[in-house]
Amino acid sequence: MKIAFSEKDRSEFKKLVNAMDDNEAAALFYNILLNGEEKVSESTLPYPIDRLSAKEYSKNPYFINVRPKAKKDGSFRLDYLKKPSHIGFVYDEMIVKGKYFEETTPFGYFDKPFEFLALLEKERIWMSVTPHEINTMKEPIKKAKGKVITLGLGLGDFAYMVEFFSFHLIDEDSNEYQGGYGLNNEYIKDAMFLINRVENRAEILRQNYEDKEVKVTVNGLNDGCQGGLAVYVWIPYQ
Repeated sequence: MKIAFSEKDRSEFKKLVNAMDDNEAAALFYNILLNGEEKVSESTLPYPIDRLSAKEYSKNPYFINVRPKAKKDGSFRLDYLKKPSHIGFVYDEMIVKGKYFEETTPFGYFDKPFEFLALLEKERIWMSVTPHEINTMKEPIKKAKGKVITLGLGLGDFAYMVEFFSFHLIDEDSNEYQGGYGLNNEYIKDAMFLINRVENRAEILRQNYEDKEVKVTVNGLNDGCQGGLAVYVWIPYQ
């Protein structure tokens, strides 16, 4: 079977291939920086690197008001780590634009060490409250109203930021905590030391919330993309 492409088709295909090549080159560039210890500085070439304000992130209400103490429980510990100065990291979701799917990775650094909260098992980080976590939560926090469900508490940052709404937490034992107006810092400090792993999340939602109005759901993917997909499929029916 022979397919004939017009000159316009060939031109469009070439632009798409060029965009894909540039996306791959950018990914390689950033991965090298992420996997190494090379210090970075603000630049636009070959790919953008942004200087971030540590002061701006330190004003986050969660950092100011919750501020849990470091603690240890067996092989797990809640601790404050420091992101070194001039070491690059991804600080928000990738941006994809245009019909050729050009990708932009928000990549930046702090010019001073930045302290952040993390939950570790030995030296493995399970959860953390970093600029990436803060930035990717901004939009759902803005949209939060009415009844909000979160599947797993994480380190409590999302729960704290939406505490003035009817807040429902489904924890690792499939129990439900209903907060909103009653959810306070002490509850977060006590509960967030758990690793909240929820099995059969979509089924729990169907059983408990099928006839209720739910405005926002937040689903961690520690059970993989498959678990997230099941919840995503459930949402449009509500």
